[in-house]
Amino acid sequence: MAVHPLEEFLMTSQSKSVSVLLWILKNKDDLNHLHTTLDTVAKECGVTKVTVNRVFQGLYASGFMEKVRNGKYLVYKI
Repeated sequence: MAVHPLEEFLMTSQSKSVSVLLWILKNKDDLNHLHTTLDTVAKECGVTKVTVNRVFQGLYASGFMEKVRNGKYLVYKI
């Protein structure tokens, strides 16, 4: 599968937040559910749990993501 030019550009970013956002987009299922923990995201992105939590909180506040229950999130389409 070809990498979208925007994704390629974002992957070159040094931003830890962008790394977390890209991970979320790549790991959500077909129903836009994300089954994970903050610890897992932090380990796989090479960032701290605090960074992941900050990104998640920003996505909740912006209405782009909702916590369904512990370990399950709903990512809204943009």
